[in-house]
Amino acid sequence: MRSPVLIGVVVFASAAAVLGLLRSGSELHPAFPKQAAANAALRDPLVRKAIVGSGWTKARVIALDRTHWRVTFFDGPRYVLDAAVNTHGRVDAIEQHTGAVHPPGSTILWNPAALVGFAALFVLAVAVRPFRARRNLDAVVIVGGFTLSMLLLDDRLVAAHVFAAAGTLIYVAVRCLRVGLDPRPEPAQSAPDLGRLLPAITLATLVAALVVVVTSTGISDVAFAGLAGGTLLNHGISPYGHITVDVVHGDTYPLLTYVLYMPFAALGPVHDAFDSLEGSLWLNAIALGGAALVFSRWDTRTALAWLAFPPVLLAASSGGNDVPAAFLVVAALATFAAAEISVGLLTLAGWVKIAPALALVPFLARLRGRALRRALLVVVGLFAAGLLAMLAIGGGHAIHQAVTALRFQFERGSWFSVWRQLDLPALQVGFQALTLTFLVMSALALRRAPDLSFRRVAALAATAIALVQLSSNYWTYWYLPWLLPFVLAALFPPALPRSRLLARRAP
Repeated sequence: MRSPVLIGVVVFASAAAVLGLLRSGSELHPAFPKQAAANAALRDPLVRKAIVGSGWTKARVIALDRTHWRVTFFDGPRYVLDAAVNTHGRVDAIEQHTGAVHPPGSTILWNPAALVGFAALFVLAVAVRPFRARRNLDAVVIVGGFTLSMLLLDDRLVAAHVFAAAGTLIYVAVRCLRVGLDPRPEPAQSAPDLGRLLPAITLATLVAALVVVVTSTGISDVAFAGLAGGTLLNHGISPYGHITVDVVHGDTYPLLTYVLYMPFAALGPVHDAFDSLEGSLWLNAIALGGAALVFSRWDTRTALAWLAFPPVLLAASSGGNDVPAAFLVVAALATFAAAEISVGLLTLAGWVKIAPALALVPFLARLRGRALRRALLVVVGLFAAGLLAMLAIGGGHAIHQAVTALRFQFERGSWFSVWRQLDLPALQVGFQALTLTFLVMSALALRRAPDLSFRRVAALAATAIALVQLSSNYWTYWYLPWLLPFVLAALFPPALPRSRLLARRAP
């Protein structure tokens, strides 16, 4: 016992020291005086027009990035408006939040009855007998917690939204960690018999989901950035440093994000805010349906659970890059037995959204000998290919611009963080150190474990992703699609397994 404990203590202490040093060196201090930022925002005519009559009660100021303050006006616990104040005391961008405007995603889904209905369908999809089974409680807590969080956000209750989401993420992390550390196989469980209704319900849910996605009017700024970047790539221009100012920090995503939007940008180029963003919805519809098809080869109930999970539907109908990243994660899980393909797909997911690539830690740690060497070559090869592509498009300057742009994701100031709400930056550093310690210790545990089952590896990957989401500076329900596949594999395996692929062990 002493060796693992000692390793954990050393890793945690080292990580905390390094992260603390990095944080102290990356504290955001825009040149304009913080105490004058709120008054500067109020001098802007668009801000004044937006908040007149809103009944705002206070303004809070935090650093948005290295050159802007984020001034947020609140009406009690509800947020009313965000304004970005630059180094000259001028407002560069505003985002208004009113009761009449929903967060990104289809307005159909933002109806509370629709969200609760899909949540109930998710529980039905994964439920087992007996009724009091722990799995059923997991389903209710997870989908209920995240659905409640989204409803609170729709009501502009930011702090309540963040804490509800954080509590649910902690539950996910604890439950998945328990599964990941337990070598015992999943006990046999039976699902309620729906007979011929199950395929019909799943097909109807798929059709409804696709219709909701492609008809959505709640398209996000991420969709704008993806299509704008894809348009630039179609003209041989690097997206980093060149995306239109209509979307702030639109070049903060890995290169594959913009590559995925290229075909749709070719059909409908995006140069400014007046161009159509419908191509992003078709990309998400394809990714949503493709993931459901892969899941259906495991088990029809799993496909239904994927399609009914409210955050997945809202993320897809916002047109962002999270559901396309999730499709690669689902494909990686489906090819678990083919190690090189599986880790390659996870690496590609990391080239869409960085965080899913952390699942590579348990996926690689399970391998031995030649299989591990081949998998590492795939990861290194794909990473090098991405860098070469960036060099080919924009030269060495593109790499520097990309690093500078991507850094925003790790430094951004936002109220959508439990650490910002608690105003405990030191505790955030400690939690981030704990997350890194978990990654190291889980890798060591898998190296020593006699049982390298698919479910345990998926559970440890789910724990890692949940911890990363908890420790970040910004969280949104858009991130749940690439966490959900790991959670489904870990906590909700098919009650009547029909897929030999998932039953096979790692090489």
